[in-house]
Parts: sequence; structure tokens; C-alpha cells
Amino acid sequence: MHLNMKDQAIDCAIIDDEKIALDRLNDILSDSDLLVVVGTYSSYNDALENLLLTKPTLVFLDVELDRNHTAFELIDAIHSNCYFPYIILITAFEHYSIKAIKKSVFDYLVKPIDIEELQETLSRLQNHMSSPYGSLIDSNSNLSSREKEVLELVLNGKTSQDIADTLFVSKSTIDTHRKNILKKTGAASITELMRLSRVS
Repeated sequence: MHLNMKDQAIDCAIIDDEKIALDRLNDILSDSDLLVVVGTYSSYNDALENLLLTKPTLVFLDVELDRNHTAFELIDAIHSNCYFPYIILITAFEHYSIKAIKKSVFDYLVKPIDIEELQETLSRLQNHMSSPYGSLIDSNSNLSSREKEVLELVLNGKTSQDIADTLFVSKSTIDTHRKNILKKTGAASITELMRLSRVS
């Protein structure tokens, strides 16, 4: 399977305590023009230490890492260290989807990974990262990947309801993201953010 993408490759890491699953995803992603796998980790401690050292742009993260840790703990740990990568959760358990949304991950894929679904996710990520508002969005590195996605859609003139329909969440969830975006960016309004984007 070849993931045909353009633009500059995105550095990514894979974290999964199941070696077979880790190796399979590594094989798939290694054949992508879009991605460069810079690390694979099978334990929470190794993942945390190396992620904070290398800080890849994208992290593929299994939900259940080992007996004592989960992906959500790892997300909290890296965020507390001011590191906010794009995160794609990968798990065999669909019931984690709501928690994944609350952690503002970019996407959520269920094992075994469907190649077309992965392709769609990566295409959406590439489109998001190549947005004309990319410099403004990326300059706010303290935003989560979901907040960056919401900000991009807002800057493109989408209403909260439009965004909610696109991301399959409630309008109130989007409104909360918008409030958090303003708080983190220090902007008084979305209009001010749009003015800043035109300046950049």
C-alpha cells in the first residue's frame, strides 16, 4: 500500500505495547510519502522520555499502553510539558471515542486499521496543515490539535454548527473549543484572530 501525498514529510512516532500492531503500522507508514517515522515505542516511560526529546509533529498512540498507563495519561504528561503534537489514537476498543474527543485528539482509528480510513485521516491532516492560515495556527503551539482544527475552520468562515457537523460533535463542544482558543491566544474575539491572520 502506497500513501501518495505531496508536500514535505511529517515526522511522526508510533506508540503501541503490542509489537505485532506496532510493526504493522510502522510498515504501513514507512511506505508513505507524507510521513517519516522517527521513533517507535512500546512502553509509557520510553514514549514519554523520547517524545519530549524529539517532539515529532504527529503521534500515533495506542490507548492501552501497559498495565499501569493509558494514552490519556501520556497526553496529559506531554501537554503539561508544553508539547502539543497532532495525535491519532489507535485502539481495539470503540468505547474510548468520547474520551478521545475530550482530549482533543485529531482522529481516532479502530484496530485492525482500515487502510482507506487511514488514508482519509492523513489526507485531512495534510489539508489542515497546508491551510492558508497555517502560520497563524502553528504559531499558537499551545493549542491542541483539535483546537487548531476548529480554529482553521472558524478562520475559513464556518459557523459553530457547521464545524460540529463536520467533526461529528455537538455545537456546545465547538463553542467550548472556541472559548479555549480565545483564552489561549489572548485574542478578544475571532474577528481579531482573523485580522491577525490577514496581517501574517
